[in-house]
Amino acid sequence: KDADVGMLVVAGLLLALQPQALRVKYLAGIGGIGVILVVLLSLREYAAAAVATSVVVALITCSAPARWAAAKPFRRVVLGGLSAGIVALVLIQLSRSGEAIYRLADLEQLAHLRRGFAVGAGSATNPNPGLETFAGALRFLPTGVVDFLLRPFPWERGSALAVLSRPETVVYYILLLPAALGIFVSLWRMAGLALPMVPFLAIDVVGSALVISNHGAIYRDRCVGLLTRVSCCGYSRR
Repeated sequence: KDADVGMLVVAGLLLALQPQALRVKYLAGIGGIGVILVVLLSLREYAAAAVATSVVVALITCSAPARWAAAKPFRRVVLGGLSAGIVALVLIQLSRSGEAIYRLADLEQLAHLRRGFAVGAGSATNPNPGLETFAGALRFLPTGVVDFLLRPFPWERGSALAVLSRPETVVYYILLLPAALGIFVSLWRMAGLALPMVPFLAIDVVGSALVISNHGAIYRDRCVGLLTRVSCCGYSRR
């Protein structure tokens, strides 16, 4: 299932990052993305939501107004500031009614999913951090993001497989700074290609941070996610 989801995500993002595949006259590209989203929805809903959001952003970035705004750095800065302001206003409004939305969307199930990942796992972390409420999820989110992006730490005790992963983890830490720099440069120089990856990255990281409590699953899903993003960005750059 993990391999199927990974391959479908790669295929969906590759199509989303090709502007010609997203124009209405290219029905094959639109149809392909539709099929991918339907199959993803049956396998993993959050992955389908992440890819769908990236497709919507890609459609916006390949529109004529977006291309006009991206033509000049000053326009990009102004548009980015306006977009950030709109996002901030939306988040403020959501925070006021967050608990009601949280329960309406039945997101209390996140707590059940997280406990399921911890059952029988010798390397579980924070199996019950209080995800039953919106406030509890917000409080835990920074810790969950750190867990997903950085753990298992090389100095943590674990199984023989965990010990084998330590050299790779150190190399991963070394690559984090150039990766962050690469994201910034991509957003500045190739906003049209890079922006659709941002919502995918955010949804993937936040969803995984809240739900996954097993170090082995964290390590595996993080590696798959990184390979997905690198392969998509590298293909589109060519």
